[in-house]
Amino acid sequence: MLGGDTAFSRPRTHDGSGLVMLAHVTFHNSNSTSAIEWVNYNSVLATLEEMETGYTAFQRIDVTVDSNPTNAFVRPLRRWAVERQLRRVRLRVSLHARLPHPFRLAWAHREHMERAVLSGRYDWFLYTEADVFVPSLAMRVQVQLALKLYAQTQLLLGFARVSNDTQNRPNPSPNPDPDPDPNPDPDPNPDPDTDLDPNPDPEPNPRPTQVSNDTQNRQFYSDIRKSAAPAARFEVMGSLSEPEPGPEPHA
Repeated sequence: MLGGDTAFSRPRTHDGSGLVMLAHVTFHNSNSTSAIEWVNYNSVLATLEEMETGYTAFQRIDVTVDSNPTNAFVRPLRRWAVERQLRRVRLRVSLHARLPHPFRLAWAHREHMERAVLSGRYDWFLYTEADVFVPSLAMRVQVQLALKLYAQTQLLLGFARVSNDTQNRPNPSPNPDPDPDPNPDPDPNPDPDTDLDPNPDPEPNPRPTQVSNDTQNRQFYSDIRKSAAPAARFEVMGSLSEPEPGPEPHA
């Protein structure tokens, strides 16, 4: 994601917003307008809109959407870009017709991005896909922390990824049941004279009281959403600066 040394010597504008990013978005579609394909298309639009309005650290973002020629949303995407009158984002749709397998579309950006890295014309590089959304808060923290972190630790700052289910609810599944019983006892009230073992074996690993997955998911996502990319800040800020003092406790 970080550019070469020559790119970092580029003069900045007076307000620090002179950074330039190259982004590639992979968007495959088999000439279908099914419900899930509409979800992917709208996700691409959401990413472009977030870049246009929320990626304020960048003066310009050149976005290439890599797609296949039979993608049913190529024309709507180009028409949307014209009607939206994008200013920060410059959109190009690149169609790849000679791929030996559709999975290779996810690799199509590499040659172009490699040339761009060597050219020194960009400060930041981003690769993402149609069903992935990187919020502006996460990118803002990247810009604030990534270079400092790398300079001090040689580590690259990443993102925390959260998936949604079919109803668009967060579904990180932090603690799924590893061994659900496929054949539960249909009789909840066994006959005490015939069904109970007088010498039952003790359960080797008794389970603690379980909290529902739905409750865990909501709490997990709430924590991630409140911190988003600052979750990475929690991990690295100790090595970058002293923590700010918190409020004095009340008596």
